[in-house]
Amino acid sequence: ILVVNNTDSQSRLIVNKPNLWEPCGMNHTHPCTEESYLYTLKVTLYDDASPMNILDIYRIPHVGIRTIRLTDSKFLVNERPFYFHGANAHEDSDIRGKGFDRVILAKHFNLYGWLHGNAFRTSHYPYADEFYAMANRFGIAIIGETPAVGLKKDQFVSQATLDHHKQVVTEMISRDRNHPSVLMWSLANEPESGDPEAKGYFSALA
Repeated sequence: ILVVNNTDSQSRLIVNKPNLWEPCGMNHTHPCTEESYLYTLKVTLYDDASPMNILDIYRIPHVGIRTIRLTDSKFLVNERPFYFHGANAHEDSDIRGKGFDRVILAKHFNLYGWLHGNAFRTSHYPYADEFYAMANRFGIAIIGETPAVGLKKDQFVSQATLDHHKQVVTEMISRDRNHPSVLMWSLANEPESGDPEAKGYFSALA
């Protein structure tokens, strides 16, 4: 239980011996056909003048606890090596059209269980919130990608493009950073990274 008593308090919540969220397939107790461990965070707001009077209750679902660390040669999740094995797609289908669709979402995750995939890149834009909720639930690691596709020299020297790209990255990270499934960010899809101007552009972006 964590207690704060003013409007600008900052505190650290410590969970002793937590059940860790992990991508599917990392051990035999969590194959890709079973759900990952998630908590529901409950926040209760009390009346300071009357502590027994509850003003509001907030419940935040799909809270996962996990760690990420990089070494020279390994990507570690919960201090164990993790290998990204998966694919990418678009939020569309040949029959139902473009955009988010719950039926197609369920189909994709069922296919992933069949393929024993454990990772997904959101090509070429951040997906709907429902997608991340499913990834949290079923243990699919996400590489979140910005809608920057095929950047070329003209864009690398454009301050307007860089400013907008920074805004998009900030918005994406701000929205999705608390999903346990999001393990990595992709700044762009297939840019001309060999261009001499690309290094300065992406250094400023990162």
